[in-house]
Amino acid sequence: MNLTQTAQFTRRAVATTIVLVLALTVGRVGWKTGVAVYRHFFPPQKPPPEVAFGKLPSQKIAAVDADSSEWEYILDTPTGRLPMTPDRLPVFPLAKVPATPLTEQSAQILAQSMGFSSAPQVLAPNEYRWNDSLRTLEMNIVSQNFSLKTNLNFLGVRLPLGTAPLEDSAERAASNLLSRFSPAGVTLSCREVTFARIQKGMLERVESISQAQLVRVDFGKVIDVDNQVYQVYGPRPKEGLVQVYVIGVYRDPNEQFPLINYQNWEIKTDEGSTYPILSSTEAWQKLGGEGAAVVYFKPQEADLYRDYSPPKVEKVRIQEIYLAYFESQSPQKHLLPIFVFEGLAEVPNQKLWEVVVYLPAVADAWFEN
Repeated sequence: MNLTQTAQFTRRAVATTIVLVLALTVGRVGWKTGVAVYRHFFPPQKPPPEVAFGKLPSQKIAAVDADSSEWEYILDTPTGRLPMTPDRLPVFPLAKVPATPLTEQSAQILAQSMGFSSAPQVLAPNEYRWNDSLRTLEMNIVSQNFSLKTNLNFLGVRLPLGTAPLEDSAERAASNLLSRFSPAGVTLSCREVTFARIQKGMLERVESISQAQLVRVDFGKVIDVDNQVYQVYGPRPKEGLVQVYVIGVYRDPNEQFPLINYQNWEIKTDEGSTYPILSSTEAWQKLGGEGAAVVYFKPQEADLYRDYSPPKVEKVRIQEIYLAYFESQSPQKHLLPIFVFEGLAEVPNQKLWEVVVYLPAVADAWFEN
């Protein structure tokens, strides 16, 4: 083969290679485009929800004292539409806490760590109470959920106004305290920090640290499902599942936290099973009906420590709708999703009242009758 023939062969080879590369590229792009178009019009069928726990016990959520049977709900979201929601969510089992011979001993050790050395009073088979001169500790010795209270009249006299710690300091102290109580694998995160003072033996929220005697730190939990974060709410949506009150003036470390409400059921997030849930349209249609519970109803900027007489409501404008999970104060087998409706109630001759409604989100067919 002479030089001329070699050059011609090389040019043909290069041209053929270019054509083949272009053909492959165009074919690949065309194939991907065709597959995308096909999947758009004929999406693959999802497998059905797993429903591994079978039918679930009916979800009972306690409502506040308000006659909401005739309330008119108006959709007033920023878009004017209901949100897009998934067709399924996991239901998570809660860890079973067995009663063992060591249960009482473990509870006694926890009580001693908070400065209680006396023998407890037995209120019920699993409910114990410890007392000292100014404090009371009540605990479920199986779950070790507890409530610690200190005489507020004594605290009110002893703590000058303006002696509450700074917010960051109170949050750090409360987080360090909770690290002693929380089960392994359970993470509590700070949800809100607020100032409070004591007036006539009652707590009252204040906005300025100069008027505060205590700092309240509310903690909650979140769950990640398919890279979407869902809040875990208790019976009172404006309060954390755990509340720790911190003071800045104390002689003994156990005096630093005069009030604690601790509820922290362990969620087995690695053992969840998907269940079909209501669409947002179905949930909206059930709002105001059986199963929907008004769990918060107070004036805007209300003091969380005060009770208010519920007024007559003309209409409620629902401004936010989203999914969350509900954790009861009572023992439950599973953590279930709920719809949360937040809005403002129009009240004759009064300022607007805030409204929060919980609605079980699992499809009705998967609840026991």
